[in-house]
Amino acid sequence: MVRMLFGTAALLALLPVQAMAQDEQSRGTATMFAKGHFEGARRTITGPTTNIPPFTARSIRLPAGEEWDFCIGNTFSGCKRVSASDPSTVLSVRSARPAAAAVAKAGTVLPPGIITSQSLRGFASEYFVAPERDGRRIAVQDENQARQEADTLCRGAGWQSASNHAIQPVNGVNYLADVLCVQK
Repeated sequence: MVRMLFGTAALLALLPVQAMAQDEQSRGTATMFAKGHFEGARRTITGPTTNIPPFTARSIRLPAGEEWDFCIGNTFSGCKRVSASDPSTVLSVRSARPAAAAVAKAGTVLPPGIITSQSLRGFASEYFVAPERDGRRIAVQDENQARQEADTLCRGAGWQSASNHAIQPVNGVNYLADVLCVQK
């Protein structure tokens, strides 16, 4: 009896860990369903995706705590932000992207010199303070390379181009900084 109670307790202790692992695996992935209540044909989207063949989503499943923009245009125009899984919606979707988390809560002022790799996404633009690729700051040699890297970063995040960027010297190495991505 005691052995059975310990076995049950151990199994129950593993359940939250398994649920957390499954949740981590689904981060950055949204699933759209052709019918309500998460039924029917499904389309799974990972990261910013454009030019999706026409699909009418009647329910959407998102990882807990994530927000996504679902758009009627092929390149993120006419977007509707969805903040949680929705078992009954009607959205015509041609492009979609995860909504980036804000760098800080509204009203929070970051002290000068604080560097963060996160972005601040708005409706019509996204701002990267210290953009990274594969977990490392993006080093650049000159203005031309900085412009190209900024545009590449923005296109990878689902935007058309960079409208602003800067070069930040740190210990003799120049890094891409302050990139503003836009649709125009």
